[in-house]
Amino acid sequence: MLATGMLTKANAQAPPPNYDDDIYWHYRYRLTHYFMSVGPAQGQSLPAGIRNQYNGDVIAWGDTPTYLGYYLGVLGTEYRLLKNQIALGGPNYNSAALDQTLTELSYAIKALYRIDSQADTYYGLVANVNGFIMNDDVPVNFITLHPELNQVHGVAMTQTGTVTGTGTPGIVNNVSSNLTAFPGNLHNGFSSSQDDLIELLMGLGLVKKCMDAGTLSFNNTVTGVPDSYDFLGKTQIESDNLVKYMQLNPFNANGLHWLLAYPDNGATIPNGGDATAFSYGISRMGQFISNNSSAYIDPLTVANDVTFQSFKNNIFRVPPQNGKAIPQILLPLTMAAVGDCWHNLSGNDTPQNIENQGNYPAGCVTNTSSCWVANQYGMNTFYGCVNRYLHDKSIYDVPAIDACSFYTTLSVAPYEGPFNHGGGDIPLQSGYNFDWASSWRYYANPPEESVGSDISGNYNGLDYMLMYNLMYLMQANQMNTVSGTYPASGNIGSQTNPLTGYYNLTPVFLNNLLVNNANPTGNVTVVGGVQGIHMLPSVIAHQGSNFHAYIDYTCSLMPENYIFRPGDYKRPDINPAATSETNPSADGSIAKTYSDAVNHYPNPITSQVTFEFSVETASKCTLEIFDISGKKIKTLFQNISFEQGSYSVPFELSDLTNGVYIYTLTRGDKQVTKKLVKQNN
Repeated sequence: MLATGMLTKANAQAPPPNYDDDIYWHYRYRLTHYFMSVGPAQGQSLPAGIRNQYNGDVIAWGDTPTYLGYYLGVLGTEYRLLKNQIALGGPNYNSAALDQTLTELSYAIKALYRIDSQADTYYGLVANVNGFIMNDDVPVNFITLHPELNQVHGVAMTQTGTVTGTGTPGIVNNVSSNLTAFPGNLHNGFSSSQDDLIELLMGLGLVKKCMDAGTLSFNNTVTGVPDSYDFLGKTQIESDNLVKYMQLNPFNANGLHWLLAYPDNGATIPNGGDATAFSYGISRMGQFISNNSSAYIDPLTVANDVTFQSFKNNIFRVPPQNGKAIPQILLPLTMAAVGDCWHNLSGNDTPQNIENQGNYPAGCVTNTSSCWVANQYGMNTFYGCVNRYLHDKSIYDVPAIDACSFYTTLSVAPYEGPFNHGGGDIPLQSGYNFDWASSWRYYANPPEESVGSDISGNYNGLDYMLMYNLMYLMQANQMNTVSGTYPASGNIGSQTNPLTGYYNLTPVFLNNLLVNNANPTGNVTVVGGVQGIHMLPSVIAHQGSNFHAYIDYTCSLMPENYIFRPGDYKRPDINPAATSETNPSADGSIAKTYSDAVNHYPNPITSQVTFEFSVETASKCTLEIFDISGKKIKTLFQNISFEQGSYSVPFELSDLTNGVYIYTLTRGDKQVTKKLVKQNN
């Protein structure tokens, strides 16, 4: 006779705290109030890189086109996420947030045109928009013109210098910019090199991908009146100007292509003026943004295709020069990601080579400052997401994006923003390489993020914001807006690294399991991932035995173990509804449990797809498919009654074009959203 065994359920670890919305929007407030002034005037809408430089009272603009590129990318992706929330009917949509985003983006693009048109005038020429840009136009009296930079929510700052252990801003009285050094730097840092222009093109590429075509209307949050702007058109025009300036530089004394030159003397710009080796990668970036696959081709771009392919073999681990890592070694990653232009005889291999770690150079000592590993610092994940999002590739394509590393990196970001104050005062998570002690985490000098940049101060956090948006564009499609004032202190990001625990990508099915006290291995514990544990009636526990089944909520190495609730953008939520609650039946068998997960196969699909899901209690169910912008494509069934049980439902989807789609299954008041990739053979 069968008897009931003892069944226990472990307390599931809590999902990550809901700090992420607050951090993102706090970083956004911090950026536009402490690191820049939004508007059309000289110096406005150009983000500073460092505030309280060297822990003093200086706010510093340097390599501004790189920061502007990141800012453009943040605004473009933010727009797309907010728009997707409207399309998916998210309950947290805030139209004022969309107006703010469009206002900032219009001024940011206008700022790019401004530093382009005015650059020539400093060399004695007339204003001209031709792709030759100055690094910034921030005047020495910028703080006097914009005293709000020293205010916190409208109240004058009192903090001087930096605050130990936090990125809280202090009063600034002095400006450091390339313009303030004019004319002494006219031929030494006044104009942009290829390094800055490449990062700027990445931002323009993200804007191109995210923005709707045509003139868009919005309420200008600076002027308070209705406004409109052709974001996509202006982006593509200026991208064309930048690439043609590098390719056909009219100022070059010898008429040579891909040599950036000064307009007054025709000399090639030192330290980043020779773009020959990168000509193929730059041309492919321009082709993507312009939607013209035949643009910017010349004998040099063709010849340097081979050179560009070689970068994928030595880009990831490099010895330092002059005691520092080489920031420029990351430029091929940027070009490959945006241009999707690493290839071999078998075809495109950009995702694989972004993920690839390469080989240690001779004399490089593992895990020391003498070399660094791109994957150890998240470069592969960041640039992998740039590439996959821009070119409609799935996060699940081999090699899959490590969403756990992505989320962990974000989760340890300090609430008051990234910083490095020297002397070991950095936001270090002991033992982890997910730190934020650099002003541009994904561009320069890894592993400075863990040991501190050579220029101390508080940093603008644009790298965090862009990474954050990319993660959620790949896995979710909505944004939750937050309003109000933010805490002045706290270190919310300093939490224990969640890279532990056993995870299972697919549901765990238990069948023909006999649990008794004679089992030589002792009592049985079954651990499942968030897809659920399904126990069939043949699972039996005998008297005196313990059967323990539970869900492990710790961070997963598999991106599919995250779910994202509609209307709740920027909330990575380990599936809170998956359960292992079990009850023994009268005859000692264990009843089935049901997971809120929904799965489909194959993945990617070609024409046929089968959806698998469970219904815990009789419910009316709806299954809908959306495109990646959030537009509904088709309803597979709507308000159909399903009894309790597990279902496999096939559908013919041969009419869908290749691409990434979103499908949503609604069961009663519960809703699950996942991605589906259509790819014909």
